[in-house]
Amino acid sequence: MRAVLGVAVVAALVGLAACGSTRKSIAVACASRQLRLIAGQPVSEKTQQRTLVFRLENASAVPCSLDGYPTISLLGASKTPLPYLYRRHGDEMISGARPKMVRLSAGASAYFALNKNACVEWGGVYADFIRVTPPGGRRWLDTSIHLDYCSARESNPGHDVDLTPVEPAVQYVFVNG
Repeated sequence: MRAVLGVAVVAALVGLAACGSTRKSIAVACASRQLRLIAGQPVSEKTQQRTLVFRLENASAVPCSLDGYPTISLLGASKTPLPYLYRRHGDEMISGARPKMVRLSAGASAYFALNKNACVEWGGVYADFIRVTPPGGRRWLDTSIHLDYCSARESNPGHDVDLTPVEPAVQYVFVNG
């Protein structure tokens, strides 16, 4: 009887331990307030494009995850949105990989990139800020940038901005990364 009771207690403890470990592995979405947006270094281009890489750093002590594409808006000097056409896919420079969950421990980072062609007809205006809402987030983060804004004519390929999903390492935002 004691042996059966002992086995039952061990089985119950193993079951509880398994439940506890499962709960710890559940990924909680990063809240915008946990993250810091950091603009990366300039990218050497293969084509007449402009690629910008960004880092989302978990600035909190709590692990969290990001899954999908950030929502972005490029803003003029007065922080007014500029009407670029945003597309969620890759091109010659940036990856068209499908989104996957990126788990961030405290201090860890995820990356994403945007890319646009050079302007055929420059509109005389620059995007001076980027506003980013992380995947699953409700509030945005912003940082300064410097990117030419092209006229909004349909024939102007520099009006389109391609975007990658968040990735666990910077090399994965690039084609063949």
